[in-house]
Amino acid sequence: LSKVPDSYRSMISALMATTELDNLTVDVILAKTLAEESMRKNGQAASRISQTKPKKTGPCGHCGSQTHHESTCYKKHPELRPQGKDKGKKKDKG
Repeated sequence: LSKVPDSYRSMISALMATTELDNLTVDVILAKTLAEESMRKNGQAASRISQTKPKKTGPCGHCGSQTHHESTCYKKHPELRPQGKDKGKKKDKG
């Protein structure tokens, strides 16, 4: 237990206080530590999700599309369209 990171000290202390020392095996400690780590990772992911800003999506007040907001509408703001490969409709050359 001396190699356990400081961030897990409180979990180890609680484990030792609630488990009889005869039943405190490496398997029990490992299982509890893995469960704690999983819980911490899930908590961090949930925290990141709650901190992200929601994207502005439809309906667009300019063209009526449900996939974007008027502030990002390429028909209203063609200057916002990414330059480069034309991903839109192909025009006939002939």
